[in-house]
Amino acid sequence: MYEKLVQPIDDSLIVTRNILSKFEPTEHILFSVMDNELKLLLPRYELEFILRDGLFYSLQKSGFYLASNQTLEMTLIYYDNYIVLMNDFGKLGIVVPKGLYYNTDKYATHRETYYYEFHPHFNQLEVIDFTSGILLASIYANNASLLVEEWNGMNGFQISSHLLKHSYVNGHLSPYELDILQSLM
Repeated sequence: MYEKLVQPIDDSLIVTRNILSKFEPTEHILFSVMDNELKLLLPRYELEFILRDGLFYSLQKSGFYLASNQTLEMTLIYYDNYIVLMNDFGKLGIVVPKGLYYNTDKYATHRETYYYEFHPHFNQLEVIDFTSGILLASIYANNASLLVEEWNGMNGFQISSHLLKHSYVNGHLSPYELDILQSLM
């Protein structure tokens, strides 16, 4: 069988595409059908979702699907360039483009992402390595306000400082990591 690109003619597909347009322009959000299964594709990020039981399940993050609410109300108050994923147990995660958030090339053919999950007890984004920590710190610093986030009692600048303080690395930084750190100054 072959995969066939289709137009989103159903209203719910159009709504889904429009909601995801905060992450990726609509002209780069594709739908395809193969073996009677509908897929949602974000090819520049190598993200694929398959429609099962009315939900778009991620093919990259097993067990996770597109959350019905794509807005985080508890954190990243002024940042919305992410996709919210959820699993059947209510665990949330977000997919964030890798790179400086303000350095978006609409003609880029390939983009990478970072995936963050929320800590089950502290309800804050968990950092998996140094690079993901300074990227998250950069996002908080560049989109911060003096508004205190309910879940941790800190504002964006304080969260950014906290992430940097706990992002220790014993070695040299890559050029990419240095670019992120320089963007914070």
